[in-house]
Amino acid sequence: MLTTLHLNEKSREVCIKTRSPPASLTFVGQVTEDTTVKRPITNVNKHVTFILLVPSLAPSNVTAWAMNSSSIFVSWGPIPSEGRNGIIIGYGLFYTKHDASGPDWKQKYCNNTYGCAITNLDMYTCYGITVTGLTDKGFGVPALVDAVTEKGGKFS
Repeated sequence: MLTTLHLNEKSREVCIKTRSPPASLTFVGQVTEDTTVKRPITNVNKHVTFILLVPSLAPSNVTAWAMNSSSIFVSWGPIPSEGRNGIIIGYGLFYTKHDASGPDWKQKYCNNTYGCAITNLDMYTCYGITVTGLTDKGFGVPALVDAVTEKGGKFS
């Protein structure tokens, strides 16, 4: 997992980005002073309060099924309101083949709908798929499902 930290001295805003395929999370916080400390505050004694600005819950009821030998349709329900942390502007589908070469995640953006087709896949192949909500601050917590590109069959 790759993590970066950025401190904006002027706004006193701290941004931590974690990137671990298939999704990345962004935490943004404000540097505040600890008023319980009776000595001068130094950078070491600063505290950061983080507010999760990306969805903290995954989309609900994720299912996937083979449309044909090279396409999979993925559907999902809404992210519960208590886990949206902003306005959902779309969804990201991340997918990779389950094979010995290791994960090679690909991404597809889906408008603010509850279903999306992934096409031009390898025939008769098992794929790992994640669905995650997107706010203007980034992708949130993913839901996972596996599917195989072959005629018929529903996976959840």
